[in-house]
Amino acid sequence: MKRTTLFSFLFFFTVSASVVSASSRQPEHILVFASNGAVLVRVGLGDDLCARIQHSTMDGIPVNVAISVVFSRIRSLWLDEKLTEVTIQRTLKYDLTRKNYVVLDDNSSQALLTTPSFTEAMHVLFSVEHLKLAPTTKLHKGEHYQIRARAEVTKKGIPPILRPLLTIFPRYSCKTDWYVLDFSN
Repeated sequence: MKRTTLFSFLFFFTVSASVVSASSRQPEHILVFASNGAVLVRVGLGDDLCARIQHSTMDGIPVNVAISVVFSRIRSLWLDEKLTEVTIQRTLKYDLTRKNYVVLDDNSSQALLTTPSFTEAMHVLFSVEHLKLAPTTKLHKGEHYQIRARAEVTKKGIPPILRPLLTIFPRYSCKTDWYVLDFSN
């Protein structure tokens, strides 16, 4: 009895570990470089979410995107050390009168781009350029590091005041898989 319980536990552990490692994907566009004493990253995400977003924005519903980037040091016999976690909030709106897409940065509340092209708006919405993660003094020679990035899309169909009253319009949300990049210093 003990032998079968131990065997089933080990089997479950190895299967679940392989499933977790298979779910993280390598991003198509991710670059890590050092400049002016800082570790910078360039990330491009969200190619598989474009069809859902275009239908929503054409109806006049703004779409909010949160891009999360986590930079951590990998340790083999200890928990990983999270060096930096950054979340960037952006909003995509479609102006029905001018027939233009507007990409807004929620931190500075400025328009990053106004364009009639949906593909150009998607590129700006899901890409992050020169994001400062950490100073290079935090990196140690011979250590292993990992950068994980994910995009989460949410849209709100009705105003927040009416949401408790009308439960037929659920809040729409979808996420990409974690994109993982491992590197050594």
